Amino acid sequence: MKVRVSEPLRILPLEPARRSLVSRDVVAVTQQIEIELANTDEIGHKSGEFVVTCGDGASINETIGWDVLKPIQISPSGTTLDSEDGAATRTIRVESHKFPFRILEISSPLRVKTDLKLPTNADLHHVVTLRLENSKEMTRVASVLLKTDHPSQSEVMLSVFILGQDLEGDK
Repeated sequence: MKVRVSEPLRILPLEPARRSLVSRDVVAVTQQIEIELANTDEIGHKSGEFVVTCGDGASINETIGWDVLKPIQISPSGTTLDSEDGAATRTIRVESHKFPFRILEISSPLRVKTDLKLPTNADLHHVVTLRLENSKEMTRVASVLLKTDHPSQSEVMLSVFILGQDLEGDK
């Protein structure tokens, strides 16, 4: 029996392989292993292949996939604002899976009002209600920037798509 993995996976044997006779013609081979994921800060989907090949050439292939996330996640990552309405209230969730953080400042070319009193206590999760107000000079896409004291990500952005906004070149 042979076990191999593709990059960025790594095999760590926890014990030597053990053979045991199951019947006259069958030998079972067992081994406890650990598969380690490569340590990376590169954001995105990652995958590697785990392959076990038996003595007769038969093999079992499994793909292992995982996602490397940004230190701070914002949900939703984007929202819409209807230019006809001019204003909307949106609730967003901002969270870290590792380090508590504070939201220090919120800025945007949109007029933004918030229920959040700055500075807040450091926490892993923040729920923020924003009142977004459009101005006639806005383009179709704007953003709301939240500055933090997180050690790995000092800011996070909420994209705002403005619906029904005419640009000079669209007329």
